[in-house]
Amino acid sequence: HTEDYDKYKLERMEAQFPDEIDTPRDQPARSRFAKYRGLKSFRSTPWDPKENLPSDYARVFQFQNFNRVRKRVLSLTSDTDFDAPEGSFVTLHIDSVPRDYCQLVTSRTPPLIVQGLLPHEQRMSVIHMVLKRVDQFKDPIKSKETMVFSCGGR
Repeated sequence: HTEDYDKYKLERMEAQFPDEIDTPRDQPARSRFAKYRGLKSFRSTPWDPKENLPSDYARVFQFQNFNRVRKRVLSLTSDTDFDAPEGSFVTLHIDSVPRDYCQLVTSRTPPLIVQGLLPHEQRMSVIHMVLKRVDQFKDPIKSKETMVFSCGGR
């Protein structure tokens, strides 16, 4: 029971103080936190938004004017493409699908969602979102824990 209690105590401390880092006793805090810098004013201090980014961010596509690009891309889409109104139900007829797969898909309770990509939507981008914890999820989430999100639909 002591292991469970220790684990609970650790998770509780992490939930209460998620951004705190203990200063190591074997080295001075000045050298341990040398890569961090202080800002005189968070609002008015100039900073380069591309400094110290992971290498994967070099592949991120950045729009100069998103609204102009969106209008141009939507004007290039063919009028013959099928576009169902938002929130409507459609019937799809698909040929050459194995019977086992059809039974698997139709046995599931949620509806099958089908969507397509516009020509420019194969690029990696960055999305900013706000997450809200649901009441049913009680486990603590440690700070800097890697999480995977699946976001879909426009």
